[in-house]
Amino acid sequence: MPKQKTYATSRVAVEEPPGAKKPKGYAATEAASAAATRPKPEATARPAQPDFAVLPEAVEAAGVWQSNKRVNALWGTNESRNSWVLIAGVGWKKLSASTDSSALALTTLAAHGKLTQTRVDYREEADGCIHELYVW
Repeated sequence: MPKQKTYATSRVAVEEPPGAKKPKGYAATEAASAAATRPKPEATARPAQPDFAVLPEAVEAAGVWQSNKRVNALWGTNESRNSWVLIAGVGWKKLSASTDSSALALTTLAAHGKLTQTRVDYREEADGCIHELYVW
């Protein structure tokens, strides 16, 4: 039976004496046992966030949908494209101000959601604004 390596208290391998004879086929069994105990390489994990320098379109595709919410209040000022909604359980969210017509349409939908107190689903982008709104 081949001599096994022993470990000192510091967990450093202590080598066999230089004059020790090894049985025939010892190198093959030692290599096989080393290969069996070696951890298998894991599959490469996908990054949590895409590389925006390589994929600039990934920035635009980062919308988050919130569903089954209610509009509790609306707020606006005498400025163009400045409408806010209070979403129950979430807080104040600004409606998208990309164009005048989109700001007006989202404000009208939010007002309808507040009036009827029905389910509202919306898409919030990385800028914190609501860009899509569905009132059921």
